[in-house]
This record gives sequence, C-alpha cells and structure tokens, in this order.
Amino acid sequence: DDLGFGATGQTSLALRERLGPWGLTVSAERGAAQAAAQASLAESASTRLPGVPAARLGLALDRRFGDLDAALGASWLIERDSVLGARFHQAFGAGGADSLFLDASAGWQVSPGWRLGAAWRSGFIRPHAGGMVAPQSQLVASAWAIDAQRTGVFAADDSLALRLSQPLRVDRGGLSLNLPVDYSYVTLSPVYGQRLLSLAPKGREQDIELIWRGGLWSGTAMASLYYRKDPGHYSALRDDRGMAVSWNWRF
Repeated sequence: DDLGFGATGQTSLALRERLGPWGLTVSAERGAAQAAAQASLAESASTRLPGVPAARLGLALDRRFGDLDAALGASWLIERDSVLGARFHQAFGAGGADSLFLDASAGWQVSPGWRLGAAWRSGFIRPHAGGMVAPQSQLVASAWAIDAQRTGVFAADDSLALRLSQPLRVDRGGLSLNLPVDYSYVTLSPVYGQRLLSLAPKGREQDIELIWRGGLWSGTAMASLYYRKDPGHYSALRDDRGMAVSWNWRF
C-alpha cells in the first residue's frame, strides 16, 4: 500500500462489513506528506521542507473462492501543496494534485503449506492547474508485487517467503507548462505555448527479498535478505543489498 512518499502525523480508520460472500471495506486517512529531498530554506536552519496536508478515501471489495481469494479497490488521494509528495517551486504557480488509485490482488493456497500471491496498483494523477501549470498535466503510475510463501519449513509455525516487487513509479506523463516559446514583433509581446516537463524517471526500482519468520528462544524472530535495483528509481545509484535480523520477546 505504498504511495511513493513518506507521511507524518497520520490518523486513519477503516470499517469492514460482510455482504453475503463479499467483504466491503471503507477507509479514510489524513496526514502530512513529507518530502525526502533536502532544500535550502531562507532564514531557517532546517534542510527539510515542512509537511503539507494529504488525505485519502478508499473503498474495497474482497471475496474468497475456495482456495483463491481476491480483492479490488479504489482510493482517492487529495494533496494540497504536493504531487505524490513532491514539491515544486512557487514560480510554477500551482500546487497540489488529485489522484485515483485502482488496486487488484489475489492469493492462491496451492496446498496446505504453499501460498502464491500477486498485487497490482495503477495510479492516475492530475496536478492542479494554475500559473504556468496547464490543465492538460497528467501522470500515470504503477506498482506491483508477486510472492510465494512456504509454511512449516523448520517448525510447524514458521514461514519462508520470496517476494519480487516494484514500488510505485511514474510510467509516463508530467507537467504541461505554459511557457513563452517565441516573440511577436507585431504585438511586441511573447508568444506562449505548452511544453511537457516529463516526470518519468529513467530508473526502475525492482526489489527481491527472502524473509523467514518463526519462533526462537521463547520469542519471535525474523531474518531477511534483500536486493534492490535502481533504489528510489534512480538509474545512477548503485544497486542496494543487505540483510535484517530481529527478535522479540514478550514478558
């Protein structure tokens, strides 16, 4: 459920109701979109931009068909001064965006110990028009994940899972800017035209992770190995690899 940016001060709620064989979930959340990039702020020692309001409303349907479970959902993201968490200079004259996300996921219990899963997200983002930003501005984004999980590997209650995924990425589109493209000596004024500022990155992050969870020493343990290609969708960054280990004990 990644929107491609961090958020702080989140408040959320969700309600699920059964409608015969179907499940209907209504959700809402509100927080502040937090920009990750550093900035030089006048008269401020901080290098981080303050968070700006963002809210989302969602609706989802789910159902089980024997060993197969599936879900379809849609959500509406409202940003006041950011576009998928990104900020633009005030000279552009506009801020904020409305985004529609469509989600589909499915899981298949192949056998008592094996499960396969897949998920897809499509996003349609329309930045608010104003100033140099023309109404034709639009972005299309996507994210996906596929995974396989085996339970009962070393013990009855442990699991081993392998996941391949791509975080949310802008596939095409950008800001359509109304810019001076020529000069008329008849009217002695500039001639304006629309130019597209593409916001689709060249890089494409793809992650692969192997993770184990289970009981250990009267507690719960987790260990994972991961590899990330083009971290953050930056093609110039080196591939990232690492591992994580955790152990929890209740007392």
